[in-house]
Amino acid sequence: YTTLFRSASIQAIGDIDGDGNQELVVGATGARNDTGAVFLYRLDSKGAPKGAATYFLDPSDPKIIPTLSIYTAQPDWIGNGLAVIQACSNTQSCAIIVTNSFAFGKLWVVESCKDGTGGAKVRRVNMIDSSSPALTGSKSAAIGNAMAVLDTLPSRERVVAVGVPLDGPTTTSYTGRVLLLAVD
Repeated sequence: YTTLFRSASIQAIGDIDGDGNQELVVGATGARNDTGAVFLYRLDSKGAPKGAATYFLDPSDPKIIPTLSIYTAQPDWIGNGLAVIQACSNTQSCAIIVTNSFAFGKLWVVESCKDGTGGAKVRRVNMIDSSSPALTGSKSAAIGNAMAVLDTLPSRERVVAVGVPLDGPTTTSYTGRVLLLAVD
């Protein structure tokens, strides 16, 4: 899969396969004919990959297809930015990530759960785009290239800082901003 990582983001996702070791999710904007994807790498006790990577978020999944920009000349480029909101563990069977479209100013909140075979299956996908109140007025296509989970609110929502570069008064402006989103 190394040729697919035109740009990538890497995060620890917790123990998905139940062996007590962390796994990694890796965003790859060049995967799947440049639509992008998020891969799952299962790791052994020494941190080495156990077998080939599998999809954590595959753009052919029926839960994400309706949110993709598949009828345009420019693909979404999923996976350039990545944040893990909730990791898997022995007591937590589902993980929640946020990833972005490098090309279209969209964010996806994706819940994937352990599938019983050491992998994960998408359970739910929510898209946040410029029509959402959180991103109203954003002009940048690169929303979410940088993200970080900051805190958990008393309501159990996670606060995610989302970078919005080049979001000033003109499209060539070097002014950016940081959005704070509460994600449940």
